[in-house]
Amino acid sequence: MRNLRNFVEVAKHRSFSVAAERLGITQSAASQRVLQLEKQLGVTLIDRSVRPLALTPAGDAFLRGCRDLLERFERLQHRVTHF
Repeated sequence: MRNLRNFVEVAKHRSFSVAAERLGITQSAASQRVLQLEKQLGVTLIDRSVRPLALTPAGDAFLRGCRDLLERFERLQHRVTHF
């Protein structure tokens, strides 16, 4: 979940450094987490050649899925912790 949240923050702010600041991590850590996801998925999620950063088509699709997963996870977490 940590890497998914990281990716969502990077995508939201179109910046590794802003996302890192919001997450309380280094810019390098934020970048490495996205690289881990890209290696795991076998696709490029973020076009790093432009400023601000841009999502690739795969990145855009992944972002939509991540947002849905994180929302569902948070609802589940809330249900479980409020028994």
